[in-house]
Amino acid sequence: MNPPRPLQLPRLVMRRATVVALATCAAAALSGLWATQEDIEQEVEGALALASQIASVQALAGLDDAAALQQLAALQAGHGLRHLRLQLHDAGGRALLPPPPAEPAPWPLAPLDAAYRRWLSPADERHVAWPLPRPDGQAWTLQLTASHEAERREALGNLAGMLGALGATVAGLLAVMHLQLRRAFRPLQQLLQAVAQLAERDQRAQVARLPAMPVQELDDLAQALRAVAQELDGAEEQRRRLSQKLLTLQEDERAHLARDLHDEFGQRLTALRVGLTWLARQLPTEGPLRTRADALREECALGQQEVRRLLGRLRPDNPALDPAAGQPTLGSLHDMLRDLLQRWTLVAPDPQGPQLRLDVTWPAAALARPVTQDLALAVYRMSQEALTNACRHAGAKQVCLRLSLTGPTQTPHLRWEVADDGRGLPDMHQALRQGRGLAGLQERAWAHRGRLQLEAGPGGRGLVLRAELPLPAA
Repeated sequence: MNPPRPLQLPRLVMRRATVVALATCAAAALSGLWATQEDIEQEVEGALALASQIASVQALAGLDDAAALQQLAALQAGHGLRHLRLQLHDAGGRALLPPPPAEPAPWPLAPLDAAYRRWLSPADERHVAWPLPRPDGQAWTLQLTASHEAERREALGNLAGMLGALGATVAGLLAVMHLQLRRAFRPLQQLLQAVAQLAERDQRAQVARLPAMPVQELDDLAQALRAVAQELDGAEEQRRRLSQKLLTLQEDERAHLARDLHDEFGQRLTALRVGLTWLARQLPTEGPLRTRADALREECALGQQEVRRLLGRLRPDNPALDPAAGQPTLGSLHDMLRDLLQRWTLVAPDPQGPQLRLDVTWPAAALARPVTQDLALAVYRMSQEALTNACRHAGAKQVCLRLSLTGPTQTPHLRWEVADDGRGLPDMHQALRQGRGLAGLQERAWAHRGRLQLEAGPGGRGLVLRAELPLPAA
């Protein structure tokens, strides 16, 4: 037994997911390098700005209060101090320059900034203060307090970039998996349809035409379905040949019984009738013996009539079914069925009995089209059984047997239909399973590559039997 091959679909998904992950990692590395360079530049600029502002503060001693306050306000508004907040108080502690308000975070970072301020970043009161002498002899107090704003904005920006990269990676992976799985499983609908078609003989040929699948697993499944369809076709063909052989054996047995009835029992009845006729002639015209002899002679005549009826049911008396007469045609099949209906009329001459009608709707040129003897006999037997069911069991008053041709001219199908106005069937599926007559009709139709269909008649009254049987190629 060969070891199982590794699955292809997981490898395809992982291969493309790896490509997306590597591309994302590369993009994250480039973005990190760029952010690192930006951070270095900002830190250097902040250090230089701090040195410049220290030098500016030292030069404030020679300025009056208004000029010094204006310059300090400019320093505070210049945002040169990245991690410090500048405050100024006079000698009495009054704030000359209060701390500037915190800048609001951008909208995408606002929820994170609010949560960070509340739970993780309490107010930092660490500071450095020194006196700033004034010309009037008093001193202001210059205070630099620790500020987390710049670092917080930078950290939140980095966090947002990381979350964006992570979201892009997840979205890319999901998109790759979606596209790959969609591409891989797009033919799955065809495979599911093929599984349903395995049970339908007419659609099973479509299973063999399944295209190549994009994934090895689905292609293996398609090959398995093709093999199953081929095996089913082979098994069905073998069963069909067996069914045809059984039907042939039944016909042979009927023919044997018909010969025995005709050669043995029929001849004895004929001899008995001839003897009774001779005996009646020897007796007086009037009298109980002559009456009894005439009655026995009539009984023999009825017995002969019954034997002929049985012979007609066992073996159709038609030259077209004689192997020595050659292959029958649609015309001879028409004659066989017309004789069948006439025989039914003779058997049941009651004017209140069922009215039988034969409708043939094929062109005159089709009368010479050959059919096989097995098919002709199958149509005859199906018609015989359908008439029996309609007239004797369904209580029908009108029975119509219809024949027509459907399909292409080169490979037509014989459409056979029997419609009656009888009691119908309450459950057609159960009738097919339990009724031997309908089961026999179904078996004969199936043996000749057809399918028996049952449906209610117009208005829900009666029953319509229908089958389409392929004819041999012309």
